[in-house]
Amino acid sequence: MHFIQVSDIVVPQDYLSIQHTKTFNLFNVSGEWQGGWKHALRGDNNSKFKNNGFVFSYETIMPDVEIPTSLSVSFDTDFLKLKSKNKSTPRFINIFDDVNPIESVFEIINNYTKTYIKREIDFYNAYPDDNRSNEFFIEILNECVLNKIPDSKEGCVFRFAHGSGFHSITGDWRFENHLSTVKKPDMGKRYKSRKTIFDYDDEGILFDLFGFIKLTLLK
Repeated sequence: MHFIQVSDIVVPQDYLSIQHTKTFNLFNVSGEWQGGWKHALRGDNNSKFKNNGFVFSYETIMPDVEIPTSLSVSFDTDFLKLKSKNKSTPRFINIFDDVNPIESVFEIINNYTKTYIKREIDFYNAYPDDNRSNEFFIEILNECVLNKIPDSKEGCVFRFAHGSGFHSITGDWRFENHLSTVKKPDMGKRYKSRKTIFDYDDEGILFDLFGFIKLTLLK
């Protein structure tokens, strides 16, 4: 990160909203893990969704809006060239050789996001709950994320900030899937929970997911 500088961005207040969340959490019944919900800090997990108990509210950017302000990303290309000649420099520096740096970064992010989403879909397919909420999550991941990743190098989609989960926060490089640590804990931990947004309309419960952002190059 010595080579890339990203500016701050101001989000106008009109683009912010309050979202209520529950934690989708696996629970164990007679040695079998099942999809469910966390209703208390300890000891109250089951497959039934309810809109109280362990509910948290967050100020978030509203979904499906285009922020009217821009951010800037700059690269120290001279420093990159200097470092690329240094044999002690990690190999990832070479990804910037003779290419447009921002397009290279976008391509890397998009490839990562596609892999991450496919692993999350596998997780939700493996652990449905009584509300079939996993079907909502899979549809969101397919329609609202994968389908929004551009084929060109003029933009990228990624996940960040609160609620994005262990695998996203850590770069998703340690495990080949999002299922293995459920049955085989990693240093005593199972990464089996997902923080989700919920709301209601005339047809019932609506679910959503945190933190997916699309960046597009300004023309």
